[in-house]
Amino acid sequence: AVFRGERRALSDRALLASFCRLPFMTVKVMLAIHWQALKLYIKGMRILPRPAEPDQPVTRIGK
Repeated sequence: AVFRGERRALSDRALLASFCRLPFMTVKVMLAIHWQALKLYIKGMRILPRPAEPDQPVTRIGK
């Protein structure tokens, strides 16, 4: 893989220009993640609650 780019100063103007070029990229990624989650849910995958934390810290040493 190769990446070729042009180095630019990191200024407020440059950040704003980058944001304006790709304004909805974050929204697109969030929608794609939720779309995949919906497809898994439709297929029957269920969300399990996280188990409660143990009262005492657990450490395993060796086998």
